[in-house]
Amino acid sequence: MRTVRSTVASLTVFALLLWIAPSPALASGDGARLEGLLVGVDGRPASDMTVHLIDGQGNDVAQVAVSDEGVYSFQQLAPGEYSLGIENAEGQMAPVMAPAVNLSDAQLARRDVKLMQANPGPMTAGITPNYGAGAWWAGLSTAAKAWTIVAIVAVVGITAAALSGSDDEAPTSPYVPPEE
Repeated sequence: MRTVRSTVASLTVFALLLWIAPSPALASGDGARLEGLLVGVDGRPASDMTVHLIDGQGNDVAQVAVSDEGVYSFQQLAPGEYSLGIENAEGQMAPVMAPAVNLSDAQLARRDVKLMQANPGPMTAGITPNYGAGAWWAGLSTAAKAWTIVAIVAVVGITAAALSGSDDEAPTSPYVPPEE
């Protein structure tokens, strides 16, 4: 039992060290990323849409098609202020009514958007905070998913070590019976 406990403790310490070590993906300087989930009025992922990235001067600097799961992602962005626009299959454009996102180098920002009516027109798309753990997990990079799993292993290891009692000691009671 002692060997199992020391192995769990060693693995937990190793997992914690990996978790707090700086991630190479975050320090790479590959530019900022902006990603999110686009859902329709019914709450289901919206497809057949294009998300436009608008810089601080109002220029349309990039466009990306929304995946069948409603996910969009802009990679390797220069630091700056950006807002979004949504274009439907018919070519109608709507700005996202939310504050602009200020990105710094190598930052990941998430902006989930819910359409306010079936076909976006002016002022019909708004920001929504999140759509639960599934959307959160889908928005993570591979490196972030790996670090999340390491953190979970560390927490499970710490919990298991804390809950396991020592078999080497006899149980003691604070009660001492009086001598007769």
